[in-house]
Amino acid sequence: ALKTLAELSISPKHVQRITERLGEERQRQRDADVVAHQARTLMPRHAEPPAVAAIHLDAGKIQRRDDAGPPGVRDPRWADTKIACCLTYAPRSGTDDPQPDPPAVFLDRPSVMRLCGEMKRVRNGSAASQDPPREKASEPPQDSPEIERPQRLVRTAVATLGSAEPFGWMVAAEAKRRGFFEAAKRGILGDGAAWIWTLAATFFDGWTQTLDFLHLLTHLYDA
Repeated sequence: ALKTLAELSISPKHVQRITERLGEERQRQRDADVVAHQARTLMPRHAEPPAVAAIHLDAGKIQRRDDAGPPGVRDPRWADTKIACCLTYAPRSGTDDPQPDPPAVFLDRPSVMRLCGEMKRVRNGSAASQDPPREKASEPPQDSPEIERPQRLVRTAVATLGSAEPFGWMVAAEAKRRGFFEAAKRGILGDGAAWIWTLAATFFDGWTQTLDFLHLLTHLYDA
C-alpha cells in the first residue's frame, strides 16, 4: 500500500518495527498521563480551554492472533475494544435546537426496518433468515432541509483492550490534558450501555449525557 499510494519502497518488517516503536512510545506517554492525573498533577496543555467539548464512548470488536512464532495465523480470535473519541467544536449562537425533528429518512418505515435489521445483525451476529419482513417500497423521503452543523475543531482518541475502570482513567486523563473539564459546555455521547453511563458518572460528573439517536431508534422500532 505504501508503494502504491505513497511511492515509498520500504519492507513490511521495517514498517512493523517503526509502528511498534511509536506505539510503545505513545503507550508510555498515555500511562504517564494517567499516573499524573491520578496524582492530580496533570495540567492542560493549553491555557485557553475549549468552548465545547464532547467525548464519544463505544465498544467494538477486533480480530486478533498470536504474535510469537513463525509466520502465519495462529489462534485467531475476536477481542473486545473500548474507544473514546475526544472532540472540540466551535460554539454556535442561540439556544434553539437546529434540528428539532428527525431527518425524513428516519420517518420512512421501510428504511427504518432495513436499518434496524442491519444494526441488530451486526450487534448480535444474527442469521440473515432473521431479517425483518419487507414492506412495499415507498417513495424516497424528501431531503431534510440543510441544518447548521457544528464545526469540528480537534479530534483525538484513546482505546484499550482492558476493562472499563482503567479505560475510564485513560479517558479522564486525555480530557484533562486537553482542558475539557474547564470547557463551557461538556457532553458525553453513548449507545445506552450501562458501563458507559457508569464511566460517565464516575469520571465526568455533571457532564450532559446524550443517547446516540440510532440506538434509540432500534428500541423505538422494537416497541
